Amino acid sequence: MALFVFPLKSINGSNMYNNDDFRQYFANFISTGILANVPLAGSTAFQVTQTDSPSMNVIVGSGVAWIIGGQVMNTSPLSFKIPAPLTSQSRTDSIVVQWSNSSNNGDIIYKQNSTQVVQTNDVYELQLCKILVPANATNISQANITDMRADTSVCGFSSPYEAIKTGDLLAQFKSELEANGVLFEDWFENIKGQLSEDAAGHLQNQLDSLDSKVYTAYANSADGTDDFTTVYPNLNLLDGTKDFSGDWENLSSWVTDGTYKGLTVKKRTGKGIGLYKIWTVPADGTYTFSSYLKSSGNGGTIRRWVNINWSDGQTTTIDMDSNFDWKVDTFSISLKAGDIAFVRYEITSDGTGLDIWNAGHKWEQGSTATPWMPSASEVTTADWPQYKYVGRMTGLNVANKNDPKNYKWQSNTDVVRDQNGTILVKDLEVSGKLELPTADLTVTTKSGLILILTKRGDFAEVSFSGEVSNVTPGKMIPGTWVDNPFHPTTTKQLIGHFASRDTSFHIDLKPDGSMIWWGAAIGTAPLTARGTSTYLLN
Repeated sequence: MALFVFPLKSINGSNMYNNDDFRQYFANFISTGILANVPLAGSTAFQVTQTDSPSMNVIVGSGVAWIIGGQVMNTSPLSFKIPAPLTSQSRTDSIVVQWSNSSNNGDIIYKQNSTQVVQTNDVYELQLCKILVPANATNISQANITDMRADTSVCGFSSPYEAIKTGDLLAQFKSELEANGVLFEDWFENIKGQLSEDAAGHLQNQLDSLDSKVYTAYANSADGTDDFTTVYPNLNLLDGTKDFSGDWENLSSWVTDGTYKGLTVKKRTGKGIGLYKIWTVPADGTYTFSSYLKSSGNGGTIRRWVNINWSDGQTTTIDMDSNFDWKVDTFSISLKAGDIAFVRYEITSDGTGLDIWNAGHKWEQGSTATPWMPSASEVTTADWPQYKYVGRMTGLNVANKNDPKNYKWQSNTDVVRDQNGTILVKDLEVSGKLELPTADLTVTTKSGLILILTKRGDFAEVSFSGEVSNVTPGKMIPGTWVDNPFHPTTTKQLIGHFASRDTSFHIDLKPDGSMIWWGAAIGTAPLTARGTSTYLLN
């Protein structure tokens, strides 16, 4: 028997304890996770939030984490600058609290393009959040940040004991009773007489809290059937799906045939290869594909081909009977970062009068197909839907939350909402003057070029100064990039001149804040830069 007694007093050097002994002691009664409530001034339990929008920075609040008996404490907010986004695809980053035995340290780590959580004997991590970084992003909003602290598979909250989830137990008990033909309400009325007043009241409170969940849905018709959805749509991860623009394969063998829900429709008659666009998976995770599909002609077979890493006929490939009206065809699949994926629809059977129509391919993260939306690089404010009706349903039966008939529908108010359904503007009235947002920024590059930027509303003015050296035409100017909120909508040409020469120079300021030099080549002998320029902000 391995018996460990702690702590015993030391007699002549006996019973000496190390850090592992103390960690085991605390681990016996404090579970691994984030402490939700601690006497730490300003603690947010490590909540990750955006900074003032627009910005590519996030802040990890103060808090305390217990990791297998060890404590990691952050006493003041910690800021992370999100690395520059990719230009062709989105990625998903994450932030973790990490305990490392080998480095003998604890820390808060930003993981670029990774959502992996390491939980080994040497390194143990608690994932605080996931951050979706769209392609060419110039701002990370709170909607891009998924809080993972409550997910016990990657984090969870710590407590001095394992809480008994009475709500889950009651819900399961109620379900099992009713599955055997016993009405829970009848059973409860009978059992209340056998309970003390306090016990019966406590159980009733538990039941009331179970039945109080409210589900919300949105639609464009009074009965909830038109464009019904329980979530606001995610952005598409695939460009060019509104009008099949960009590099689509086999497009020439399909013809344009009107629009459906504002999307270009492509039609094909008879057997033949389907159209598709190749997509590269940005990060490990579950992804959902969806597309609008229609078919005519009886007795035919329509196949959804799913190709992963150039291999046709994945498990999500299916055959459908022909002759159906417009529907959303969808499936979810687990993919790895860097995987190549695409979907195409084909008529695979012989026969006359067989046609298929296709519109709006969409890839999105998660296991739910949401209504079609443009990609992050294409979306505009007008693309976010403002649903005409909102529905409410109260109850436990989650299985019925996707049935419009179970909701009480009412006309939606005239509001502006964001992608999460949060009201941004309602019944706006303006009196007096409107102040334009202002900001100032000075950027000094390693080449000696200095940019003094002043923001006035949606415009920025740039003043050039400094002694410029070691720059090459067509190459990036070495040094610090221009940060938000000074990113332009598109690449802007900023013009200046040299004080000692009758010549000018210009730089290309890109939407990600990088700068390309287009003046003359300048070696080690510096030239004095002067001039001003203006441009439209993103």
